[in-house]
Amino acid sequence: FSVSLGVTPTFSEYLIAPLIDRFSALYPGVAIILTELPLEQITEALINDALDLAIGFAGSHAVEIDSQPLFDEQLCLVMAKPAPDKQTALTLEDLQTLRFALLAPGFATRQLLDAWCQTQNFKPAVNLEANSIAILLKVVAQGRMATILPDAIVREQPGLREVQTTPALPGRTVALLRRKNGYQSAAANAFAKLVSNSTQT
Repeated sequence: FSVSLGVTPTFSEYLIAPLIDRFSALYPGVAIILTELPLEQITEALINDALDLAIGFAGSHAVEIDSQPLFDEQLCLVMAKPAPDKQTALTLEDLQTLRFALLAPGFATRQLLDAWCQTQNFKPAVNLEANSIAILLKVVAQGRMATILPDAIVREQPGLREVQTTPALPGRTVALLRRKNGYQSAAANAFAKLVSNSTQT
């Protein structure tokens, strides 16, 4: 038995490992086939039955996709420690002085950020674009650049800190995705139930 699961890259950094650990403890005979893909490719794979389930974002998906909201995720400004003694929220003017290391434009996180920047008439100075969150975190930890990622990722990184901004950065709703009216194995249903129970706030 196996479950084919797709995730967008940000979830690989904080959400997936604990879920897989819990599932494998409950169902040791079921293998998980995990694929990390951009959201657009995830929805295509679900429609084509290449994936059983996926963890992505709520929003405008193809009509064939069923989206079950799980929890809200907030983007935040990430910088290297140490923090100054008195930390105040950074304004857009402050952000203009920073150099940024950001996910490449094809990622849902970057698209959300770009849309926010457009509404704020803010153009970040991007010195690095990468398709790897791990690389961004390592570069930011060096202290010369900042990044913008989900706040849950920062809590897993002892060398980094979350910095408040005004106006606040955008958020989004994380969702469990599957094909509408598609066949769901008992294993896939069990994983979906575990995800739902584990992430309800």
